[in-house]
Amino acid sequence: MAKLKQSNEKVVYAGKNAFKLYDTLGLPLDFIQDVVRDLGIEFDMAGFEKEMEEQRTRARASWKGGHKDVANPVYAKLAETYRTEPDFYFGTTAKDCRIEAIVTKDGAVNELPPGAEGEIVLDRTVFYSESGGQVSDTGTLWNNEHTMHLADVRGAYYPVSGLIAHRVVAKEKLAVGDRVAGDADGARREHIKRNHTATHLMHAALRNILGTHVKQAGSLVEPGRLRFDFSHFAAIDAAELRDIEQQVNDEILLNSEIQTDVTTIDDALASGALAFFGDRYPEQNVRVVTIPDPSAPRGFYSKELCGGTHVRRTGDIGVFKIALEQSTAAGVRRIEAITGVPALADYQRARQLLHEITARFGVSEENLAAVIERTEQTQRQLEKQLETLKRKGALSKLDDLAANVRIIKGVKVISAEIEGVDRDTMRQLRRASGESLRQLEAESD
Repeated sequence: MAKLKQSNEKVVYAGKNAFKLYDTLGLPLDFIQDVVRDLGIEFDMAGFEKEMEEQRTRARASWKGGHKDVANPVYAKLAETYRTEPDFYFGTTAKDCRIEAIVTKDGAVNELPPGAEGEIVLDRTVFYSESGGQVSDTGTLWNNEHTMHLADVRGAYYPVSGLIAHRVVAKEKLAVGDRVAGDADGARREHIKRNHTATHLMHAALRNILGTHVKQAGSLVEPGRLRFDFSHFAAIDAAELRDIEQQVNDEILLNSEIQTDVTTIDDALASGALAFFGDRYPEQNVRVVTIPDPSAPRGFYSKELCGGTHVRRTGDIGVFKIALEQSTAAGVRRIEAITGVPALADYQRARQLLHEITARFGVSEENLAAVIERTEQTQRQLEKQLETLKRKGALSKLDDLAANVRIIKGVKVISAEIEGVDRDTMRQLRRASGESLRQLEAESD
């Protein structure tokens, strides 16, 4: 790049602008500094660090409940009295949970009749509540003896910090003060846990392979797949995707035991845990999920602030397979991946398709690529031959056309409708038609 013209006034690139490139587009700091230096501009490092510290301050406020969404006034009032104890880290079943409140579109009510939809607040719950990109659990409410199906639980969420609302469809009458048993769908939970732990592994692999500028820009963890948006300034090539996939599967094979600790936000960040701005966590405590790796410089492969549910060991994931990589916005890429049973099913479908293709060509897998290449070459040759025949067939009609020349306003015209010809053939026909007309004119003279 050409340097800017020198002037008496010092040119400084604002740290605020540099931080925007770093934070929004994912450009590495050293890359920005190199470009600025090459342009002969002074870099405002103090301004950049000021923006970075303000971002950290906003993060701490978010972890400690500083940014809360506007909640239904009913829940805001309930939160003054009630809290929901999260039991979903310890299992998928619980008994003797008390219904503290029932909320419908008409507001707080004392009862929910059979067939009605509403939201209930329990004093404790085994239903994971949607947050941090992880979808909520679904399941069933029973009486404590598990002899009566009371309600279907369609989902759960945090209307305000510390309070969990369960979206239910009542099968029997529900009333405030009732004691119920909750059963979250255990098989569904396991699929989600595999995908969530795999998301942490993939995030670490992305930072290892693409660079530490990679930051989460959104995620979705559900039973059938995981989706991860992240800051990166270029498309990811096939070799990088293979490396990312391989590194995650290498960590899965280590079968490391997942470590979960509850600590303060400051201690968590000081320990090297990654924080994602905007996620919600309990006001007093934050959970730190660590995937250890003794061979890593810091003794762990991944460490993140996370309130989600995870597998016990990385080997429980089974296998990790990237299904899609694409751009979603300027400076933001997206990867979708599958694990466990869906990944195995994808592998089996691919094997079946490969078997059908090799059987159709009558070749082994090792020779399939060469056969496909020869088939493509043959197809291209046949297409050329077909075009040549079409051209010859169209040109052969000129003698018949010349015999039917019409004179329109004193001008000799050859016209005809010819199908199945391309532009090159049409140009040759026009030239040949012109030559035929000139020849006819010469003969008539």
